[in-house]
Amino acid sequence: MRQIVAYLAASVDGYIAGPGDGMGWLPEFEGDPTGFHDFFRDVGAIAMGRRTFEWINDHSTWPYGDVPAYVLSSTLPEGRKEHVAITPGPLAELAATLRDGDGVAWLVGGGRLFAAFAAAGLIDLWIITVVPVMLGAGTPLMPALGESYLRLELVETRTLPGDCVQLRYQPKR
Repeated sequence: MRQIVAYLAASVDGYIAGPGDGMGWLPEFEGDPTGFHDFFRDVGAIAMGRRTFEWINDHSTWPYGDVPAYVLSSTLPEGRKEHVAITPGPLAELAATLRDGDGVAWLVGGGRLFAAFAAAGLIDLWIITVVPVMLGAGTPLMPALGESYLRLELVETRTLPGDCVQLRYQPKR
């Protein structure tokens, strides 16, 4: 059974994209100091929200090869195209699909997807690379959860080049 992992980068002030969905603030590293390539070798499925899916399609060719991908959307038409399945949910059903298999299931983004999975207690591990920049606006890592909050337990920290820090958290159960 796969773990569901939110693997992402965020600014110090908690944004995962800048104003206008800008990503120019993300550092470019030589080699793989974040461990992303090792992480991705173990990815057996990915999930993302509609805005992330559309951003990827607007800015690059599909970067995830033949890894099964699921897009959670209430506005895109449901269906499958190549390795991508678009689904309106329900969230618990999508999580069960993501957990079915070997490796890990990667939650690519965005903030609303992270918030929905977190509120339902469906994220097993958070890997957050904090980039030393203050954006002041943009897409928050975690849009408001209403009156609830999520307590996390620190599992590991790593100092990376460029004054970045990678934090690994698991939910406190």
